[in-house]
Amino acid sequence: MEKRHQLEERMDRTLGWTGLGHTDGGSIGSGIMEVGCIVVDFELAKKLIEQDLKDT
Repeated sequence: MEKRHQLEERMDRTLGWTGLGHTDGGSIGSGIMEVGCIVVDFELAKKLIEQDLKDT
C-alpha cells in the first residue's frame, strides 16, 4: 500500500507541476497496482509519465 501511495504522490506532483492534471485515487491487488489520473492532454501526460517512471 505504501508503494501505491508513493507512486500516487509522485504522479500527482509531476502532473500538477506541468499543469496537465492530477491523480484521483488508486487500487492494489492480485499483483497489480493502479493509479487513476485526470488529465487535460492524454498523449502529453502519457509521455511525461513514461519518462518520469522510466528506470524505476
